[in-house]
Amino acid sequence: MGIEAWTIAFLLSGLLYFLLGWLAFRYMSNRALTSSLLSLHLASPVIVEKIRDGVVLLDVDDRILHVNAAALHILELESYSTGLPLETLFQSSSETAIQLMKTQAGRWDFQQKGRSGEKWLDMSFSPLSDKKGNPRGQIVIFRDITKRKLAQIQLEATNLELSARNQELDRYNWEISNLHQMSSQLQSCPTLEAAYPVIHKYMQMLLPAVSGGLYLCLPTSDYMELTLAWQDDIAAIEGFNCSDCLSLVTGEIHRSGLWEEEKNCLHTAGRPGEVHVCRPLIVDGKSFGIFYCHYHSADLGPNQVQIAQAVIDTAVLALLNLKLRENLRQDAIRDPLTNLFNRRYMEEALRMGLFNAQRTGRPLSIIMADVDNFKQINDRYGHGQGDKVLIKVSQLFANSIRRNDIACRYGGDEFILVMPDAPLASACIRADAIRREISSQDLEGDGLPCISLSLGVSSYPDHGETGEALIEAADKALYIVKQGGRDRIGTP
Repeated sequence: MGIEAWTIAFLLSGLLYFLLGWLAFRYMSNRALTSSLLSLHLASPVIVEKIRDGVVLLDVDDRILHVNAAALHILELESYSTGLPLETLFQSSSETAIQLMKTQAGRWDFQQKGRSGEKWLDMSFSPLSDKKGNPRGQIVIFRDITKRKLAQIQLEATNLELSARNQELDRYNWEISNLHQMSSQLQSCPTLEAAYPVIHKYMQMLLPAVSGGLYLCLPTSDYMELTLAWQDDIAAIEGFNCSDCLSLVTGEIHRSGLWEEEKNCLHTAGRPGEVHVCRPLIVDGKSFGIFYCHYHSADLGPNQVQIAQAVIDTAVLALLNLKLRENLRQDAIRDPLTNLFNRRYMEEALRMGLFNAQRTGRPLSIIMADVDNFKQINDRYGHGQGDKVLIKVSQLFANSIRRNDIACRYGGDEFILVMPDAPLASACIRADAIRREISSQDLEGDGLPCISLSLGVSSYPDHGETGEALIEAADKALYIVKQGGRDRIGTP
């Protein structure tokens, strides 16, 4: 019994000493930490624990002294070990960044991956010293700014999107403004030729990714000639036969290059990813040209397609209107059978020619021609053959004049040639040359009889100072020639 009591007493005394030692250690540790915090100008560890931001206290060797509960919660850690480097609280991939931030006091945005996902931390590193200014370590304070950072990223993305849309809107407004200017300038163009530089300017400006050209059909031929081209890398050729373009064959817009099964026109060199569009220009049921566009890429946005369609429609509509206006003007001043100028145009041209002649003191002459025995030709061969005779005479007449001469069909089988700056002698020589040219024609192959002309010549100021006077004088000279045997020229 004595031994057992002694043993129990010994064990109890040992346990008591252990508990007293442990309590003393805890007390000294808390006093050491409190002393450290007080020396670092912190009130107590209680204050540190109450702070919502994460706080990590480092000693002069940058090793962990204390980590508050907020820091453990932010970093999603359950515990920490003192005496270890700060990097042990973070991912291994963040070690280099942490080391860099430790060496430079200041604030940093730092991305940390935790168990719940990516987090953004706002971290500040501040050196600490005691009252004497001796360095005692660093204090690291950080907070979770993930929500703010994500909101900032979203705001930046929204701003970028808004900026892009504003730029797109500015571009759209610029395009619409220039499109209106293009339309206005084209409407003010009096002729097709005046419209060409306007189309070239705005095709270059508004459609830099689209090259192309305007082809017009040559008179009395089946050949399309390149009249206007835009962009330096144009894929268009200088000309081609009308049968080489499928839009002219079908009378409809033809597109190629979008799908492999589409057939290319012979005048386009189709390449993968490129689009060729041929748009026929048709007025009064007749094709007078094509508006050709070469898109270098088929990958166009809806806005690009829309503005390209609007620009091309504006250009094509203007060309069609100008051609129609030109046709109407030609119908008003041209004889429909012979295509020579009509009587109304001749009278106005003669009036202007006499005005210039009176102002400059230069001569002006007219030649009046009449087909001999035309009534007998109509009676014997029919009016269809008579029309062919008039067409043949008008062609020879038009091919025998100078550039500034004006050939007109005066009426029936009578023609008048107005010759500015030509004295009477020169006009007589020209009249005789025309007479001989007509008489030398062999028309039997065309089923037509041989024809001849009688011509009367008058001149300003010798035979009158007005158009009516000159026409009357030439008509009298023509009547005298008719009475004298035809196939001759005469003067008053």
